[in-house]
Amino acid sequence: MIATEPSPAVLYIDDSVASIHLISGVLKRAAGEGRSPVRLISAMRGNLGLEMARVHAPDLILLDLHLPDMPGIQVLNQLKSDATTSSIPVVVLTADPLPGTNAEVRAAGAAACLSKPIDVAQFLETVRQQLRDKKTTIGL
Repeated sequence: MIATEPSPAVLYIDDSVASIHLISGVLKRAAGEGRSPVRLISAMRGNLGLEMARVHAPDLILLDLHLPDMPGIQVLNQLKSDATTSSIPVVVLTADPLPGTNAEVRAAGAAACLSKPIDVAQFLETVRQQLRDKKTTIGL
């Protein structure tokens, strides 16, 4: 019997079902046949996302800045200040075109900040890089 590495887990915190489906589809298509797919876990509220991050210890967190229960920057701050989740890389996905957003989230500890609508190639390269940096194998 051949031992296989578990699929990397990605937690996506976003209140948009359409965005969650889009990211899920992009990750599935990128993995392709015969490759280890990413296990996508989703949360549609910031507080739930924080709890899921603690319970599931994902390899990567994707985070929207506009959530119904709390600002995404507050979620990021709590993730980075909690010893259980502080080492998990966070990539912010935002439709917020304001100048300074990228610098603000990077200063708060985000590994990257990508604009919505996403550039698929840039998104996949960012995900690959973050998972590589974390020494997680991925078939993307």
